[in-house]
Amino acid sequence: MLSLIKSTLLICVLVSLFFQKVQGYCIYNNIDDTSALLYIEGTKTTGYSFKKSIGHSSSECCHYSNTDCNRYSKKNSEVSFSVQIAFNDDSVTDMPKYLISCTGGGAVTFLGTASNIYYVCYDGEKFREVNDMLLILKVM
Repeated sequence: MLSLIKSTLLICVLVSLFFQKVQGYCIYNNIDDTSALLYIEGTKTTGYSFKKSIGHSSSECCHYSNTDCNRYSKKNSEVSFSVQIAFNDDSVTDMPKYLISCTGGGAVTFLGTASNIYYVCYDGEKFREVNDMLLILKVM
């Protein structure tokens, strides 16, 4: 049953990526809970000025050559983000931070439910493995 859900969600990711801007990365909030809010903040490799709040079924994109989003301005550069996730109007600043990464020319899609959040990274050529349970990735 879980593999069927993941397969369905991966199809949603593929559809999302079809609409992605080709020359930049995008971050998608496709978490099932409509109250889910992602707060994304750049790190050293991304550029500290990249800060976005992404509501349910929304996305934010940035061209890989923009140094506010990709410090090295290369499509294949690894970019990292800290992520906080809030539900039901909780303050995102009170939520734990997680570290995720992908390539500057790729896309990150957050999926799942409030109790089982994971993300998929598309690096511009292929999908990386699904990263289950963000709790494992807690860094701060």
